[in-house]
Amino acid sequence: MPLFYFELDDTGDIIEDLDGVEFETSEQAYSEAVATLSEMAKDFTPIDGPRTLKMTICDSSKRIVGTPELSYDPSGLFGRRS
Repeated sequence: MPLFYFELDDTGDIIEDLDGVEFETSEQAYSEAVATLSEMAKDFTPIDGPRTLKMTICDSSKRIVGTPELSYDPSGLFGRRS
């Protein structure tokens, strides 16, 4: 089964995936990355401004196969207003 690597960019902080994860297709790897970004956004709600989560997906040859990105700004939430 093909191996895919997921590099996370959390508003400029980069976390590399050294192990990789097996998926049958690049489409399945992309879907998993989108689901992961969504879950992270729920868990890490910034109260100090906008946040961007981006995941670069590479195949075993380190060729980029996708880069889903999620940007959000919770201004006005938690009693804050812009």
